[in-house]
Amino acid sequence: MFEVILAAIILGVTLSFMVGPVFLLLLEIAMNKGAKKALAFDAGVIAADVLFIIAILYSSSFLQNITNLAWVYGIGGLVIIAFGLYNVKNAAKKKHHLEEKDKLPENKNTPVGVYVVKGFFMNFLNVGVLAYWLATVVVMRASVDNDENLMKLYFLITVATYALVDVAKIFSARKLKAYLTDAVLVKIERVVGFVLVGFGVIMIARGVLQHLGYSLESLLGIA
Repeated sequence: MFEVILAAIILGVTLSFMVGPVFLLLLEIAMNKGAKKALAFDAGVIAADVLFIIAILYSSSFLQNITNLAWVYGIGGLVIIAFGLYNVKNAAKKKHHLEEKDKLPENKNTPVGVYVVKGFFMNFLNVGVLAYWLATVVVMRASVDNDENLMKLYFLITVATYALVDVAKIFSARKLKAYLTDAVLVKIERVVGFVLVGFGVIMIARGVLQHLGYSLESLLGIA
């Protein structure tokens, strides 16, 4: 059991520091929108992860087919691109405001629930996350001889560790904000926006290539 708990903690920490759309947006929201909204965003992300884990544990064959649907990549890519373009547009407005007022505008009073939904769909529509959890379930089933109790313990500790590390990241990002100028914060928001657009384009490309019978890795010579 100790090995299962240790493996779960290691996976939770690893997942929290995997650089991707969620990682970048979480830190950006923490710095520019506040810890409360960042925590709400993270709650949505984790809700999607929990939904994936539960669905895979009880319906692996169905979800295996889902991962082969190219249109899921397309929808997920478009959503991430939309988030990225919003960031870029918002950063442009803030830059213009800084030039005129020499300080950032007040944060919009966007309901916290909006960030929960944003985090959920950002993660839920990322097919890579779904495929990752599917592979993890398959490996763990073999490792614990299909022991359901150990499986549940493993994923419970994984998600709990992931959440705790994310909370630490959020508050660290808030502290970092004190050392950054408003101009730098705007640049960070803009860069994150462009990176999100890049992630979205790559996801759409994956979907198109999968539809044609190829994979991005094989074309790049990675696999």
